[in-house]
Amino acid sequence: MTALVAQMSATDLATVLVCVGTAVAVAVLVWAIGSLLRAARRLRAAAERLDRHAEELVAALGDTVAGADAQVDRLDAVLSSAESITGTVDAASRLAYRAVSNPVIKTMALASGTSRAAKRLRGTEPPPGVTSLPAARHSAAARRDARGGPRSTGTARTTRRPKRK
Repeated sequence: MTALVAQMSATDLATVLVCVGTAVAVAVLVWAIGSLLRAARRLRAAAERLDRHAEELVAALGDTVAGADAQVDRLDAVLSSAESITGTVDAASRLAYRAVSNPVIKTMALASGTSRAAKRLRGTEPPPGVTSLPAARHSAAARRDARGGPRSTGTARTTRRPKRK
């Protein structure tokens, strides 16, 4: 074979080398294309699995959203009912206060007046304007309060009423 190589010209040698290089390049390209095809098949299978899984998740998400929407509607109905009940109770409370407060106040005033009149008739209560506790008239705090002194709460009168004729 060395004799055959010795008889070849440089052009023949270059042609053989180019053919061998081309054959190797074609083999490498065939192997790369096969690897790419296998990867593409695996990628397609993974995409199909992902698609099925995503469809299941979207369906479950739709069910969850529908359930949450129903709960929100129920909560809205409960809140509306609570607001209505609150308004009704407020109105009933105001009505009861108006209906009961005036008669109760008048009844208490009548009972107090009747009690004081009965005490006067029996002679156990002093006439109006006279303090029933003699010590209170002479205490320094009572005099200060009557004058509107520094510790006064402002409830004592500081001016006298004119006498009626």
